[in-house]
Amino acid sequence: GWLGILPFGLNETMNNGLDGVGACCPSDCQGECCMNTPSLRRKGPTACGWRDNKKDVQFVEAIIKWTTENSCVDPEKVFAMGFSNGGIFVNYLACHSSHLIRGFAPVSGNPGFKDNSCSISRPISYVSTCGTADDVAYCQYLIGQTTELLTTKNNCSGAGPNGAAMTYARSATTSCKVWDCPQKNFMEVCMVEGLAHDVSGHLRPDNTSYLRPGSDLDAAEYAFQKFSLLVDGSMLFWGQPTAEELRYKKSMWPFPHHEDHPYIRKDSNHPNTL
Repeated sequence: GWLGILPFGLNETMNNGLDGVGACCPSDCQGECCMNTPSLRRKGPTACGWRDNKKDVQFVEAIIKWTTENSCVDPEKVFAMGFSNGGIFVNYLACHSSHLIRGFAPVSGNPGFKDNSCSISRPISYVSTCGTADDVAYCQYLIGQTTELLTTKNNCSGAGPNGAAMTYARSATTSCKVWDCPQKNFMEVCMVEGLAHDVSGHLRPDNTSYLRPGSDLDAAEYAFQKFSLLVDGSMLFWGQPTAEELRYKKSMWPFPHHEDHPYIRKDSNHPNTL
């Protein structure tokens, strides 16, 4: 299975590092107020952000070190994903922390990424998502530059003329450019037609998102689908059903019910979960 770690950057004065889940909200907006209102996005001294790339990289390194020492995670299968300011930082990580992180998925981050001195120490995988009408990060104008830079450093090239990327229509509103890489890693950038500064496939909980077609790529789901290509069949329930389980199922009617993992099955149509 996946282990998710969701860190926030610090506020402007960088004094909220131990303030818990309400660290990014004003003192008068904690709990449900912090989680479910626009106050989390308020621009001001209390707003969290990734402001110091070098120090933030050290923070990420410390998180990964602590996690690998205190849980049963595989340090060779670490991935990073971020939105907006977090997406900018994920782009920075892609060219400065490839020794720790294997795959990167920035979403709607305006990278402004011109650090040609950085290097990729081992092959990385990368899938970036951006709306063509992003009205905050304006990632649509720099996403190509960033991807081309990382693609070159990653020794990948497209199957088109002169190594150009191939473009595929994923849906009526989403198209993705794809580069081929030599070691089963991947480089991809997906553009969502008409999408503003939002996570593609999702609405903001504060109702500031415009309604969108169902054909928009689900950026989070797609990133994890791509990352699954890199875990070598070690995901939870990989290999199920087995041949023996299918023979057992075929031996009776109605088919046998399964009572395992009720926390997963609770939203299914299984009669024992209704």
